[in-house]
Amino acid sequence: MRRMGFSLAIIKLTKSLVSEGHAKVHLNGRFTNSFKLERGVRQGCPISPLLFVLSTQPLMRLLREGERRGDLVGVNIPRGRTLLHRLFADDIGVAIKADESNFRNLCQIVENFERISGAQLNPAKSVIVPFALQ
Repeated sequence: MRRMGFSLAIIKLTKSLVSEGHAKVHLNGRFTNSFKLERGVRQGCPISPLLFVLSTQPLMRLLREGERRGDLVGVNIPRGRTLLHRLFADDIGVAIKADESNFRNLCQIVENFERISGAQLNPAKSVIVPFALQ
């Protein structure tokens, strides 16, 4: 947030809204003992969609710049449009033309994003899905 130009006051306010969370699980009609949430944003927290959008903006910018430079080629879709990336809820999908150069460039963009943001792609939650459009 600091690198995006947010003031220290806004950053502190945001941290206070998402830190020190505690939760209980409702199971079989009863609640468990309270436990501290160690990381992430609480499920259903109204600020989480905004934080997701903010946290992904640097990656979206890098992807658009890569496309503009010709380093990334998206997938052609109907009506003369090209699909490169889509976001939904807390997921990101990237669609690129299947060639080695495109894949290498995408990997470099993701590595740059990780270095810049401190965020990391979770390989256990990531998948490459090859498909062909006729």
